Amino acid sequence: MNAAVPRLLWLLCALWLVVAPAGAGHYVRQRVVYHINYDDPDRQLRALSNIGNHLRAVGPDNIDLRVVVHGEGVSLLRRPAEALHDSLDAAWGMRRMIDAYREASVRFLVGRASLRRRGLRPADLYGVRPEDVVDNGIAELVRLQRAGFTYLKP
Repeated sequence: MNAAVPRLLWLLCALWLVVAPAGAGHYVRQRVVYHINYDDPDRQLRALSNIGNHLRAVGPDNIDLRVVVHGEGVSLLRRPAEALHDSLDAAWGMRRMIDAYREASVRFLVGRASLRRRGLRPADLYGVRPEDVVDNGIAELVRLQRAGFTYLKP
């Protein structure tokens, strides 16, 4: 074997490492819906962490990400609202993450039926506007999946 061949292969590999897409560049545009319907603060924090990792990996300009919150999962958006009155570290951490994700165009959607069953209004939840309320969380999950969103339940 010619001595120049291994050097040429090494040079080509090094060149590929320099010009190959890195990070978010190699992902195609994604449409994803995260499903949160549980009242477990540790699990909710892990779900928020997963969302952040997903955003960093794909890049906020390369993803349409929705979080559908319903049932017991409504507590995800109650804890940060309650942090406005308390100094709960976990709630403040959730609030910071939710703010950052909203800045990256993540939409948090809340089931109206879940609000009604709990006697809540959108104003009772952190940062939830009337346009963030969907008729039914499960029906919204199905609608989004039929529209091409990938379903994830952390």
